[in-house]
Amino acid sequence: MVIGPDFNWKDLKRSLGLSTKSLIHRLKDQPEPVTHLPGFVRNFKKVERYSKGLKHAGYVGLALDVTGSVADIAKACTAADKQTCARSAFGQGGRFAGSLLGGAGGGLLAGYVTCTAIFLLPTGSTSAVWCGIVAGAAGGYVGGNVLGHYFLLGGEVIYEMVFEAM
Repeated sequence: MVIGPDFNWKDLKRSLGLSTKSLIHRLKDQPEPVTHLPGFVRNFKKVERYSKGLKHAGYVGLALDVTGSVADIAKACTAADKQTCARSAFGQGGRFAGSLLGGAGGGLLAGYVTCTAIFLLPTGSTSAVWCGIVAGAAGGYVGGNVLGHYFLLGGEVIYEMVFEAM
C-alpha cells in the first residue's frame, strides 16, 4: 500500500529513512556522539500527517452513520403512523449506540488480539502499524454491524415494553 509519493506502509523502516546501511555510512564519519538520526524527524512528520488524516476519516464515518440513522427515522415518520415513527426512533437510536460501541470495542479487541498473536511469531517485513490498521478496521466493521443489529432489536424491545404496555 503506497500513501503519498514516497511513503510505503509495507516498508515502514525505509519510508522513515532508517536504512541501516545509509545510517551507518553517515554516522561512521561523525566526530562526536550522535544525538539524532538524519531525516528521521522529517519523515516522522509525514507519518503524523497521515495518522491525522485517518483520524478525520473516522469522524466522517461517524457523521455518515448519524445521517443514515436520522434519515431512516425521518423516512419512518413521514410515511407511517406515530407508533412506527416512535419504534423507528428507538430502534435506530439503539442501532447507532450499538454500532458506535461495537465498532470501538471490536476494533480495539481485534487489533490487540490479532497483532499480538502475529508479532509473537517471526513476521518478516510485516509492520505493527499495518497490522493495527487492517485488524482494527476489520474488527470495528464486524463489531459495529453485529452490536448495531442487536442494539436495534433491543431498542425495539424497549419501545414495546414502554409504549405497548400502556
